[in-house]
Amino acid sequence: MKLYLMQHGQAKSKQEDPDRPLTEKGQEEVEFISAFVLRHLSISINQIMHSGKTRAQETAELAAEQFRPAKGIVQADDLEPMADPVLWANRLEDIDDDIMLVGHLP
Repeated sequence: MKLYLMQHGQAKSKQEDPDRPLTEKGQEEVEFISAFVLRHLSISINQIMHSGKTRAQETAELAAEQFRPAKGIVQADDLEPMADPVLWANRLEDIDDDIMLVGHLP
């Protein structure tokens, strides 16, 4: 199993939009890095998982256009901002597929 971590692209502020979707620049960032990785690295992703927040879901969808994960995109628990990374460290023991987690800082 290989794990790929991606932070969501630049998002609008809460004042602009409380749902915090990606900005145009954020969309371009995600498209650029996804295309760059595909062009320069030999990776295959079986599934992309995101936190469910709008900015993470949009990032996952844009990345999926490039990576075309066989098992698609799903929302997963414990990827939201400030989630305890130990929860995912334990979960990874049971995953055999190569996956991408789209989350937040820290």
